[in-house]
Amino acid sequence: MSTAVSNSLPALTVVHHPIAGTSPVDARLYADTGAAAVRTTGDWMTLRTCLRQLWMGVGHPPALATGADEVYHADDAYAFVLEVITGLHSPIAGETNVLGQFRRAWNHFRTSAPAEAVQALTATVENLLKDTAAIRRDYLQGIGGASWGSLLRKLLRAQHSEHILLIGTGELARSIAPFFSAWPLRAWNHRPASNRLPKAEWIYAPEQARDAAHWADHVVLTTPPDPAHDLSWQQWLSHARLRSVTHLGHRRGNNAFRIDSIARCYDLDDVIELRDAQARLRSVQVERARRACHERAARQTFATPAARAIRA
Repeated sequence: MSTAVSNSLPALTVVHHPIAGTSPVDARLYADTGAAAVRTTGDWMTLRTCLRQLWMGVGHPPALATGADEVYHADDAYAFVLEVITGLHSPIAGETNVLGQFRRAWNHFRTSAPAEAVQALTATVENLLKDTAAIRRDYLQGIGGASWGSLLRKLLRAQHSEHILLIGTGELARSIAPFFSAWPLRAWNHRPASNRLPKAEWIYAPEQARDAAHWADHVVLTTPPDPAHDLSWQQWLSHARLRSVTHLGHRRGNNAFRIDSIARCYDLDDVIELRDAQARLRSVQVERARRACHERAARQTFATPAARAIRA
């Protein structure tokens, strides 16, 4: 009979309980102190996020595991945790919040669990954190989001000293503005704005359109297509020294918004194409990261857990 080699990791087991559908009876098992709530259950480290509860320990599942829970062992357990903390199971693939939650759960476990339990998991957790850093570095850098603001920021490629001007102060402009908080940001509206635009240092009055055009390096029109309004801005911008202009109310075609003196004129289709390209790249990156999780899990050597009775 073979025995575990001296450098093998203690047998790892992970219990996964999806939070959605938790019954009132089960709810008593879960800490409810925030999105990153943690709780020590004997020898088991516990992580709670808004989507799931994980128990991580050595050997057989704890008594509170139910028939509906998913139970993983050895390299399968390692791969599952690695996928979770690299953000591959999150609604926004590759997000980093869950990694912070995992670190807090581990720090809580180290200070509250029995010393033997902490020692049994230490090497595994250290390996998980190292592998997470490597996978994020190799596969998930720049995976980004697909919001209007993040897409525009990629499309414009503006230097931080360059001026960003938003035309319009409505809902679309308000969703875009926070993504340019590191740039000089101003706005213009066709009537006096009733509310300040988040992150904007100044909102030009309606009669200051020419001043706004000459201040800007990059102009983003967040307004619907309007022949008279668009013609006015085409005239004002044609005399400005701009690096780019983007009209989110226009699609390509006969009525495309173009200014001959500006080489980089974008419209909604350019933003959509960037979104689709990022989605394809993100899908490839996520799949490569998932394979890397399983490859790294296969490199771990886990001891075989000793058989013991599982309490009902």
